[in-house]
Amino acid sequence: MLSGERLPIDVRGRVLNEKGEPVEGVTVTVKGTKKIAITNSNGEFSLSTVDPEAVLIFTSVNMEMFEVVVSGKQDIVVNLKTKVSALGEVTVSVNTGYQTLKPNEITGSVTFVNNEQLNKLVTTDILSRLQNVSGVLLKSGTDDYLNQRSNIQIRSVSTIFSNKEPLIVIDNFPFEGDINSINPNDIENISILKDA
Repeated sequence: MLSGERLPIDVRGRVLNEKGEPVEGVTVTVKGTKKIAITNSNGEFSLSTVDPEAVLIFTSVNMEMFEVVVSGKQDIVVNLKTKVSALGEVTVSVNTGYQTLKPNEITGSVTFVNNEQLNKLVTTDILSRLQNVSGVLLKSGTDDYLNQRSNIQIRSVSTIFSNKEPLIVIDNFPFEGDINSINPNDIENISILKDA
């Protein structure tokens, strides 16, 4: 053997978390090689014929990556830290036509229909696309029932002041015209407020 030549060693070890509990499924890789081991249910691993000055890399989905130099040690204990990943804040809002509200600011019942749901039915008018939406009733009985706003029922007859016609708001302005004059393909989404 030449002077300065390092003989490979066998390395055993154990991986623990911050609480001292064994961590299963951690991948232990000898840096720069294809040698790997995976910890068992007791957090134990073993690698054979490792350079005594090799660097071991510990990786896991829910643990922070950690590197350790073997430094000729044949028994290694490693404590890994749990990954802390902050979830981005998710804000869901509902546009009532006049204002955009967060869910905790809404006191009533709202059905939200997006463009994808509207385009499931291919028709030339918007009311036909709303036929299967929960809380919307299109009353038929006349030949031009789809052109009459009074035949759209969102709330029951016992609403405030018994006004059965819905208020239609488009881009923050009340709409008094024929709803079928609106191209259904131009609609991004619809919020249906079903309470008083």
